[in-house]
Amino acid sequence: MTADVNVVIDHSEYTILVVDDVVSNVLLLKVLLTNEKFKVVTANNGKDALVQAAEKQPDLILLDVMMPEMNGFEVSEKLKANPVTQNIPIIFLTALNTTSDIVKGFKVGANDFISKPFNKEELVIRVTHQISLIADLQHRKTIMGRDKLYSVIAHDLRSPMGSIKMVLNMLILSLPPSQIGEEMYQMLSMANQSTEDVFALLDNLLKWTKSQIGKLNVVYQDFNIVENIASVIEIFNLVAGIKNIKLRYLGDDKIEVHADIDMMKTIMRNLLSNAIKFSYNDSEIVVGARIVDDSVVV
Repeated sequence: MTADVNVVIDHSEYTILVVDDVVSNVLLLKVLLTNEKFKVVTANNGKDALVQAAEKQPDLILLDVMMPEMNGFEVSEKLKANPVTQNIPIIFLTALNTTSDIVKGFKVGANDFISKPFNKEELVIRVTHQISLIADLQHRKTIMGRDKLYSVIAHDLRSPMGSIKMVLNMLILSLPPSQIGEEMYQMLSMANQSTEDVFALLDNLLKWTKSQIGKLNVVYQDFNIVENIASVIEIFNLVAGIKNIKLRYLGDDKIEVHADIDMMKTIMRNLLSNAIKFSYNDSEIVVGARIVDDSVVV
């Protein structure tokens, strides 16, 4: 689904790499973050930071800028150049606060800055904010993966189910109750109806998942919706005949609309399928269509 969902974040599931050449700073940051239930790994220089980032794959890096041998900006450039670590967000810890320093930091991959000496509450808030962004991205990727899986399942099952549906339809037509017995005919009819329902469900699921992952192609064109309705009624006459239900169209002979033909047929199939399912035997279903205030009412 594409609707926004509040993601519950368990801090213990996230690892933060703290990089600072001052041991007291490392210990302080480790205590603060551990108190917030985060997992913490540490490094005392740039070289060690690169190794730890590649091996531990932390979710976030708190990176000091002013370090000997390799400063934080250089470390960040190397992290972003490595496919293994390039997507790890970085918060710079620095006493540098000029515009040029901040611009340079963002150019080399910073997601945020925290000024030294830092405020404990501010640090926790900024870290938590970055983790929430990571959690939200992971959640959306999970949803996207789920929708793709649903699409594959629906696509792969739809074809064999369609074949079964056709076979059952042919059996219903060629094997009347007088030939196979009333009980067997009823069982065959139930199997046929169940197959129709499953096929419609798979068809709807396939269209829904395609819409969720942006692969549903909507083709607008002008057409007579009455012909559209008539073609769907013709298909469902066989299913309705099992319950001795008559399908009849009542309305204008020609109604021009601008829409997607396949989507309109899907809507009509759903409407008729439900109508047949919840109608009594030996009844009649009337499908009407007319123009009311420049809108088509079905």
